[in-house]
Amino acid sequence: MYNQNQIKKRINELHSNDILTLSKQITLTLLNQIEYKCAKSIHLYESMQNEVDTQYILNHAKKSSKDVYHPTNDPYDNERNIDLIIIPGIIFDKHLTRHGRGKGYYDQYLEKINSIKCAIAYDFQVIKDGVLDRQEHDVPMDMIVTEKMIYKKDIDKYTQLHMVRLFND
Repeated sequence: MYNQNQIKKRINELHSNDILTLSKQITLTLLNQIEYKCAKSIHLYESMQNEVDTQYILNHAKKSSKDVYHPTNDPYDNERNIDLIIIPGIIFDKHLTRHGRGKGYYDQYLEKINSIKCAIAYDFQVIKDGVLDRQEHDVPMDMIVTEKMIYKKDIDKYTQLHMVRLFND
């Protein structure tokens, strides 16, 4: 069984050198994904505390002339015409369920958009031997990128159509 408090504790205990090293690995993996390469616009959170550092992604996106949006306090004010959303979380499962800080902020936003939803996390945040409870309001991810693994749902018609649209724009 998983314990969200243990995961939070482990995140909080990360040393700054580990955060730097792991964040670079996660970023490099993300940057090599077709979903990122094809995205013309991304929605990117600003990392807090010991979350995966998003500064490297932000720097690359700007150099690549991608439009970059950040979350606002009101999820209904956020830009909705985004190709890729990069999302934080506390704990995930290999079935792409995400649990965040418990306020439902991202879920309110995610249920209103058709963007590719990509979580970035440390590998220890993904439980491999269990399943998180998925509530009705929980929006599953399309992919989770860690320093060790990429978890993706099977390519479905939505993903194929979305990628075709990005290639043709």
